[in-house]
Amino acid sequence: MSKVNKIALTSGRYDPVSPGHIKSIIDLAKEYSLVKVVILQSSGRRYPVCLSLKVLQDHFAEMPHLNVEFIVNKTHFASVTREELKAFEPWDIYYTGNIEVLNHMESISVPCEYWERRYPYSASKIELNSL
Repeated sequence: MSKVNKIALTSGRYDPVSPGHIKSIIDLAKEYSLVKVVILQSSGRRYPVCLSLKVLQDHFAEMPHLNVEFIVNKTHFASVTREELKAFEPWDIYYTGNIEVLNHMESISVPCEYWERRYPYSASKIELNSL
């Protein structure tokens, strides 16, 4: 399948935004005409969602050749319904690095792909000894 003129959708807490998040979005944006990044606004965040949004917007503003759109949403994609997903249309495929979300998306027949987390660290844990 040619990914030209295709739209990828992905989501996460981005709390905080990590280099792995940035790398994953860049990789998708190099393959797809547009990447829609949904940022989860939920209780229990360590940092305000507006900070995650600002960090991502500022980072990608320096890469205007990549077409990335950011959206804030209150429903975690591990429990999103097909009806709720219509709010993000159009899109062709959903990407996730979260097994729980992948299983849910498959259970509601959403076209999706799993991607490995990009680096040996995440937003919640940095493993400096493996760098």
